[in-house]
Parts: sequence; structure tokens; C-alpha cells
Amino acid sequence: MNNLSERLVSVVPSSRQLKWHELKFYAFIHFGMNTFYNSEWGTGKEDPQRFNPTELDTDQWCHTLKEAGMKAVILTCKHHDGFCLWPSKYTEHSVKNSPYKDGNGDIVGEMAASCKKYGLKFGVYLSPWDMHEPCYGDSPKYNEYFVKQLTELLTQYGEIFSVWFDGACGEGPNGKKQEYDWELYHQVIREHQPDAVAAICGEDVRWCGNEAGHCRKAEWNVVPRRLSKQETIAENSQQEDNTEFRERPITPMDQDL
Repeated sequence: MNNLSERLVSVVPSSRQLKWHELKFYAFIHFGMNTFYNSEWGTGKEDPQRFNPTELDTDQWCHTLKEAGMKAVILTCKHHDGFCLWPSKYTEHSVKNSPYKDGNGDIVGEMAASCKKYGLKFGVYLSPWDMHEPCYGDSPKYNEYFVKQLTELLTQYGEIFSVWFDGACGEGPNGKKQEYDWELYHQVIREHQPDAVAAICGEDVRWCGNEAGHCRKAEWNVVPRRLSKQETIAENSQQEDNTEFRERPITPMDQDL
């Protein structure tokens, strides 16, 4: 067996990746501040007083997902606007300062409880980009802030099957571009939720390269090294399509992770 063949056959999934594969079908729910502004993206300047769902029923969500045959769900706990669906200790831009349940609501907690009730695995989406947080752009300071919020999600809501990040990156108010400490983020996941798969900007679940769902003609779970750079993910994140990912087939010359 030559070196290339040895390298190819040595690529095997981890136990947590195998468990993730067995799920096959699960949901992603994006519900947040921009729901009440009728916009796809927020800006970080939204008023928490606008967030007031009057008929929210996470049991109904999970019942519907279960009936559809899904086995898990990921909730967008914080999108790019920085508004947190849980009462984070580290920001005031949170459900705790909204009229929802007189400031005593915790939608992440409600969703986690409903998932447990209906036998669904629960995952969290946490956007690294935060348009509201003033320290964004001061990389060390913001990374510390982000890890604190990540730790809240990983330690307060039971078992987490997946942590979904995002490659989007914006300029901070001081003109500096935020440099995410991905290695630290992954260490925090492994410490608190060792069985959770890290998705997109992670080490477990790959990304097809665009949000249109188009992939290359030949697609494998391993990630070609040329497409693994976080800068590439950030550049193409939130874009409709990218022909490099869709048109070019994998060849033996593509070095996988």
C-alpha cells in the first residue's frame, strides 16, 4: 500500500461523529429578535422591549419535530445582533430585559426542557460575530467574553449534541478585525460537552461552503485542506453560492484534514 492509500484509509470518524451520523434528520430553528423586526439579520441596535412572544410554545415545536421524524434540534441562541435568548450574566442585550415573562423568561431553557420531554437531542447555535458587544474587535477581550457565554450554554442546559458556530466576521468599532480563538472555543466544548460535535468552524462537522446547499459533484465528509481555513469560511459564510465548492470535484490531489 502506498503512502497516499495509507493516508486515505486512515481517515476514520470519531465516536461522536458516528453518533451524529445516526441522527440523519434534525431541525434548525432560527427565532430571535429579528423575528420582531421582520428582518433576516439584526444590527445589534434593536430594543429588547420589542421582544415579546405572547404565544410561544416550545412543546408544540418539539411535538411537531418529533411527528416529522426528527431526532434533534439546534436553536439559534444568539445571532449576529448579539441578542441572547437566555438570561446571560455578561450582557444586558438579552431576554432578561424584555417583556417576555416579565424578564424572567429563558427560551433556551424552555427549548432544552421540551427536547427532553419529547426525546429530542438539543443543540445550540452561538454566533461568534456580535454587532452589539462593545468589545468586539478587541480580540483577547472579546474572546474571553465569548467563552463565558459559550460556557453558560454548555453548563446550564443539560446534554448538548452539537455546537454550531458561524464564519461571519465583522469589523469592530475600533477598526480592528476580530480574530476568533477557535482552538480555545473547541477546548471549552471538549471540557464541558465531550460528546458534542462542533459544526461549521469546528473539528467535527464539515460545511458544504455556502448557504444555498450546493456541493461539489463528488462530496465526502472529510474536508479538503484548501477549504478548511477559517478565513475561507468567513469569506464565503452567508453567501448564496460559490462555484469553487459546487463545480470542482475532489481529486486525489486535494489534501484532506
